[in-house]
Amino acid sequence: MPRNALTVGWVLMLAGACAWAQESVGPLRLPCEFCAGITTDGTDLWCVDRRARTIQRVDPTTGASLKTIAVDDVHSAGLEWWDGRLYLVKGRERALCRINPDDGTVDLTVPLNGRSPTGIVIHQGTAWIADWNSPTLEIRDLTADGQLIDTLPAPHNPLWGGAYLDGVLWFVAPDHRLAYAMDAGTGAVLGALPTPMDKPSYVVALDGELAVGSWQTNALVRVPIDMEVARANLPAQAPIAGAGVTASARSERPNMPAAIAVGVLVLAALAVGLLVWRRRAGAATGDYATHPEVLYTFLAIDVRGSTELKAGRDPVSVRRTFDEYHAWVRRHAEARQGEVYSRSGDGVLCRFARATDALTTARSLRADLEAFNAQHNRLGSTLHIGMGLHTGPLLEAPGEDRGQVSSATLDFAMKLQAQASPEEILLSEDTLSRLPDREGIVEAGMLFSQKPVYRLS
Repeated sequence: MPRNALTVGWVLMLAGACAWAQESVGPLRLPCEFCAGITTDGTDLWCVDRRARTIQRVDPTTGASLKTIAVDDVHSAGLEWWDGRLYLVKGRERALCRINPDDGTVDLTVPLNGRSPTGIVIHQGTAWIADWNSPTLEIRDLTADGQLIDTLPAPHNPLWGGAYLDGVLWFVAPDHRLAYAMDAGTGAVLGALPTPMDKPSYVVALDGELAVGSWQTNALVRVPIDMEVARANLPAQAPIAGAGVTASARSERPNMPAAIAVGVLVLAALAVGLLVWRRRAGAATGDYATHPEVLYTFLAIDVRGSTELKAGRDPVSVRRTFDEYHAWVRRHAEARQGEVYSRSGDGVLCRFARATDALTTARSLRADLEAFNAQHNRLGSTLHIGMGLHTGPLLEAPGEDRGQVSSATLDFAMKLQAQASPEEILLSEDTLSRLPDREGIVEAGMLFSQKPVYRLS
């Protein structure tokens, strides 16, 4: 490859990134040492200073501090304004606090299910809360003192910040340098806008635009919303590190020389090679210690009396029946945004971001079992299954063999399944607490005399 072509490619790529950044308006310097969250009351800005442990009321034109409210240690935080009150997410306390902006008093504290909440969006009394260590958004009703309504799969983990604009939820991903857009009604991911700074950690809607900032600079930069660019940066397409915009977004710019494409291909190849090397090295050296735990709901399924079912049967019939069984479980899980996490014999572990999706899958498997036996069971005896659901944290290394993962969360899901009678669905208290609708769920005693167990009737 000619050296001058590569040089031209690099220069033009940097020029393109700078030109894009110049389309933003700003920056507005904030009177913070470490801004961890920001919102607007429609007139002024309000920002959380993690280091100074204060909330500042800020003039949106000059950045001058107009008022200071003392708060407790906030660590990671999100801040929103609704109905004349500030709503502060405290990551370390795993709580949502409602604060009177006049005197700083807290008149409501809502415990959150996430392990480290980092962002919040509020619209008409509904709050969407992002979490550093969970691939879900909690949806809560602030008109009912923060009652949990539902959860949604997050487009990326972790997410920070949060803003609402014209029916769209915006959260920022510090490690992706993107602002993700989600439909507020359906939770569908609409796209992702590149941000003009590293480590974006807060976002606010101002005058029909997004204003994005980073704790590294404590400054806001306004970014015009271009949904065409956002759609070109859907979550499956990762940004090219350091370029400021993704390859697909740059390719839409007219009259870009072929040298840019050459540079992008070289960067992509290097990035893929580095990722493969890091995954292999990480799995070998146990670098899971540097990764956060992520919260999931696991559905464990197993066939009751499978050894007896297989004994004396035609081996071909056995293989075909159980191949169909595994495919059947996979179809039901994937139809509800889940995945088959691992298999061991006839036991299957399915993983879900939302507890509601895991429970819906268990219901559908039970309802469809009779049809499966009629259409796919070649053994001459009815196939029965037991199921258990448990929600908890999981620690993994990239590229790690899932069959080798040691986790109390996985163990408990499988032990629940082992306790279930044929066609019975057992749930842990951790899963039950994440279900907005508990109809048809009854107490079923204790597991090991210390863990409450529930049954779906």
